[in-house]
Amino acid sequence: MSIPHTSTKEVLCAAVITVIMAAWTTSTWAQPFPGGGPVPVTAETPGDFFYLIMESETTPTLETTYQPNTQFISTLDNTLFAGVNAQNASELMPVVEPLPCDSYDPMINDIAPALMTTYLGALGVAQQQESEVQGEDFTTIAANIQTPAQLAAIQGVGQATLAVAQELQLLRQAVDTLIVVIATDKLHQLDSVVRSRMPRGQDGGC
Repeated sequence: MSIPHTSTKEVLCAAVITVIMAAWTTSTWAQPFPGGGPVPVTAETPGDFFYLIMESETTPTLETTYQPNTQFISTLDNTLFAGVNAQNASELMPVVEPLPCDSYDPMINDIAPALMTTYLGALGVAQQQESEVQGEDFTTIAANIQTPAQLAAIQGVGQATLAVAQELQLLRQAVDTLIVVIATDKLHQLDSVVRSRMPRGQDGGC
């Protein structure tokens, strides 16, 4: 009867596996707890590999709170539409209606003030937007993204995504402001040209 030959290498491998299994069975992760499954590694085992993983996946970002810019945009819109807007534009500048015999009064008391309010409102919107840009600080978000902790990095990416979304909202508001100014200016030009060539008065003359 032949005896199987066991090499030194195999013996060493078996010994290493035995030591690892013994260490595993006595570790915190191998201890059962009510409800089944392993007990999570605690702060008492900071050198444990699984502790490092747990720490990476449970360390949150630096404190930062999402602040929606809805109220800020609403304030900008209120400033912009205080003059000419979609509700009163056709009344202020009807284009196809003849000028009254006394066109001085509506021009001075209605049209010109509304136009001035719109243009000044656009200037105010641009200035407020610029002030908001000057106050932006993404230092905390950048630190969260660069952190070695996996959870914090993921949260940091989410915060950066929200910041980009907010910037897009402000960009849309700025584009809307530009549209309002151009549309108002073009409507005023059209109204001035067409109505100035029409007979005065609703009855065709004065």
